Amino acid sequence: MTSGASEALHISLQALVEPGDDVLVPDPGFVSYMALSRIAGGRVISVPLVDLCLDPDVVAEQITRNTKVLIVNSPSNPCGTVQSRKEIQAFAELAEDHDFTIISDEVYEFFIYEGEHVSPAEFTDNVVTVNAASKTYAMTGWRLGYLAARPEYIEQFHKVHQYVQACANSVAQMAVLAAITGPQDCVTEMRDRFKKRQDILLGGLREMNVECATPAGAFYVFPRVGDGDRTAADLAERGVITVPGSAFGIYGAEHIRMSYAISEADIVRALDRMRERF
Repeated sequence: MTSGASEALHISLQALVEPGDDVLVPDPGFVSYMALSRIAGGRVISVPLVDLCLDPDVVAEQITRNTKVLIVNSPSNPCGTVQSRKEIQAFAELAEDHDFTIISDEVYEFFIYEGEHVSPAEFTDNVVTVNAASKTYAMTGWRLGYLAARPEYIEQFHKVHQYVQACANSVAQMAVLAAITGPQDCVTEMRDRFKKRQDILLGGLREMNVECATPAGAFYVFPRVGDGDRTAADLAERGVITVPGSAFGIYGAEHIRMSYAISEADIVRALDRMRERF
């Protein structure tokens, strides 16, 4: 048990990566991946996405004798894409063939609208599975995550964990236990509500002729807008807060990330303000 998925990612990379090791990171990808890899002394290798997904052939091209970790995030933040079973199995085979570890960030696993959630742990033991209660049960502030791996991994993670965070707080652990063992109808209802919000947001963007792929999971859209930094700044002046795609890697610079984890009314208000810009 960890203090959120953030600590799980941190202690995994600290335990696995030595200075000079290569860490393959999806680009665009969640902002912590590159920073935590560098904190651990690793050399970040940005893996450009194909149609906003990790492609096994592109990953294979980036593997070196120093490759220690591949980070996989499905469903993806910021892209909302979901990797296929075939792709996940291909990553697992690469990990076996080249003796590296997959860190699989699966915090959005229950928010999938198309396709299925597949974990690399189905295919290999060379994997650390990271998850949390924050997205599934809307418990972000409770800071309760977990990681799962084979025993020799866990032994090393404990050495880092005990000095980074003595333990995940007990109140959150009891609350999450109640969430996991209780009725799960709320999770399905929330997923359906997110899908409705997604439809509203995508419909509004396309009315403005903004290019945007339909996300298969998570609760983000990642539209292509040209200059993401400038667009995010212009929208902020209009009271619409987005994240420039450059925050997620060099290959995200033409995008912005928008979250639809807000009310339908606020999405409509945001779209009205965005029409002034687009």
